[in-house]
Amino acid sequence: MRIRIIVILLIISMKLISLNISGRIVNVDGKSIGNVVITVNNKAVISREDGNFRLADVFAEDKINFHKISYKDKTISAGDIKEIIILEEDIISIQGLRVIEQRKRELIGTSEIIVIKTGNSSGSAADVLRDYTDLQISGTQLTGEEQKIIFPGYKARHTLVMLDGIPLNKSGTAFDISTIPAEIIESIEVVKGSSSSIGGAGSMGGIININT
Repeated sequence: MRIRIIVILLIISMKLISLNISGRIVNVDGKSIGNVVITVNNKAVISREDGNFRLADVFAEDKINFHKISYKDKTISAGDIKEIIILEEDIISIQGLRVIEQRKRELIGTSEIIVIKTGNSSGSAADVLRDYTDLQISGTQLTGEEQKIIFPGYKARHTLVMLDGIPLNKSGTAFDISTIPAEIIESIEVVKGSSSSIGGAGSMGGIININT
């Protein structure tokens, strides 16, 4: 019985030990893929041009998602991450050109969409959105400090952050918007008003959809 208890305690302690993970992302031909958005625990990092990336303080059971336009998303548990991550190409059907401009249109009820064109912005997504007066950004403007989007009258956990239409934060949690570099962003859609019918309770305040 004592040995069994010790084994159980060892297993539990291993799950509580944080990991530092590094690797390289390539396509099926072995060519490096840069600017892959890697998300875990409501934060994101971007792979370098040579495909290399590094994640700090993650746990073995954490789910890590790899996302890049024109490639299939891949989700892997941190404990199963290998040195080389292979992404498969995904065929995207282009149905026409999309004109990006600041616009407003009715979505659902009182919801509306504002499209912000980023141009050649530097910094992070937080810096792009900072000039948009209808939003609040919590946290200090220092590298490494968390910054979260707040719609007036709501909390940060009521903002759903999406990347190319894919949710980055779970319902009831807030996403650190400063972890997404502005250089990979083409435009940002700000969906104002209650959007719970789209993203559940986590989007009561609104939705931030980042297009890369």
